[in-house]
Amino acid sequence: MASGVQATASRRRAVLGLVIAGIAVISAAGVHAGASRASLDAATDGPIARTREVDVMKSKVAAVGALLMASGAFAGGTVPPGWMEVADSSTQMTSQQGENGWSYWFSTGPDAQLQPMQPSVFVEAPTGYEFVTWAPSPTMGCSTGVTVCHVLSQRQLSTGVTRNNMHGNSNVCCTPSSGVQLPTLRWSAPAPMPVRIEWFGQYAVTGGGDQPITLALNNQPVFIANEGDFGTSGATLWFTAQSITSLSLRHERCSPFTFKIRILTPDCNGNGIADAVEIASGAVTDHNGDGIPDSCQCPGDVVQNGFVDGSDLAAVLSVWGTSGGIYPRADTNGDGIVDGSDLATVLGAWGPCG
Repeated sequence: MASGVQATASRRRAVLGLVIAGIAVISAAGVHAGASRASLDAATDGPIARTREVDVMKSKVAAVGALLMASGAFAGGTVPPGWMEVADSSTQMTSQQGENGWSYWFSTGPDAQLQPMQPSVFVEAPTGYEFVTWAPSPTMGCSTGVTVCHVLSQRQLSTGVTRNNMHGNSNVCCTPSSGVQLPTLRWSAPAPMPVRIEWFGQYAVTGGGDQPITLALNNQPVFIANEGDFGTSGATLWFTAQSITSLSLRHERCSPFTFKIRILTPDCNGNGIADAVEIASGAVTDHNGDGIPDSCQCPGDVVQNGFVDGSDLAAVLSVWGTSGGIYPRADTNGDGIVDGSDLATVLGAWGPCG
């Protein structure tokens, strides 16, 4: 009987010690959180040469989710570690609808239903280039008397430089009998994914009135560019979104617009397959549902500071019995509740990550 009382007292002391330790590390966690926030603020203060972050879009992009990241890491067309290029309009266009996720459409007005384009011949194409051309008709050009509405990819044979061009048709074009035809280029993602969008644009001429180019994500217009955004010298705009399934561009004028769309998405293990695609296919697990494969993460690093330490233990204890709350990574196995198994994961991974 005495031994049973002693065992009970021992267990109570152990629990009390754990609670006291938890309170201590919860207090310490505030210091870690402050340091992490300062580090993030510093990381996101990076300029991009000849590019512009489109801050005015944040309220509209909220529909697809604004994504915070360091802009400077993407300068100069580079792909930073942990990311991959999932789409490039200039190099992935082919003569097959839907290949590489790209499809080609036109409408007879801003609110009219989209109709599919077809592979076409650019009858007045300049020499020295290789073209992939899509239009509402099998031939395209002023001399055809049919249409000049198109979306195309052009590669300069002497340099290998590739870029895209789109052109609308209207009653003031060289083929007025076709009426209004507005080209639309669309890319469909293989799975919902976070993205970083690089959009280069360049108008052939300016001063002729509005020449709107509408960027839509998930079929929602999020930005309408005009002459002041790109000019005749060209410029690059950056956009970020937490989850997209599609992207499209629509040109609303009978004038040439040169562009290039490049889309980046996380690839944490560098295997050339987007994280979102691997998770969706079941090739990798994402138990805590944060969009990052578990194999790329440090188990137990709940506050993501590169160490499994007191701040992670404090986070687990502070959301004990919940689904994770403000610390979603506290539910390390994704079973919907923070409990002893998650505590065991934190204690078992104690120390630096890596």
